[in-house]
Amino acid sequence: MPFPKDTTMVKANGFRLTFESGMVLVGSAADLEERVDLSLAEAKSPKVTVDDPVKRLEGR
Repeated sequence: MPFPKDTTMVKANGFRLTFESGMVLVGSAADLEERVDLSLAEAKSPKVTVDDPVKRLEGR
């Protein structure tokens, strides 16, 4: 049975960016400030640039 939840004390300390293609970028708030450049000035096509070395690339 569903019940009401008080979410006023929940604090999110991370981010999740979901792109039109379905790709998802997840990280901490510090990662967003230090490594992710959100170029939202262009309303038609906002861009994201990530400045962080690739540690591992795996296929599925």
